[in-house]
Amino acid sequence: MTKVVSIIPPHKDGDTGPHKVQGTHVLLDDGSRLEGVQKVTLVAEVGDVWKAIIELRPVNQKQIDALIEEIKVIEDGKTTAIAEQT
Repeated sequence: MTKVVSIIPPHKDGDTGPHKVQGTHVLLDDGSRLEGVQKVTLVAEVGDVWKAIIELRPVNQKQIDALIEEIKVIEDGKTTAIAEQT
């Protein structure tokens, strides 16, 4: 299922200097604002669409539950080795 978010930067005063990130909002496709956002990374790959990696600290149980439902566990050699040692 494709999910779309909008990254809304704050209003920029003037045309000089860099655009500040403080105050940027991440809006979900239902119009609600994602809270607890710590970092947004935009990724572009040849022949693909833009992707956003959004790192956040959940601020309420509803967000935590939604995140847990979408967690994918990726197993690699390091993870397996650590699990076998314990």
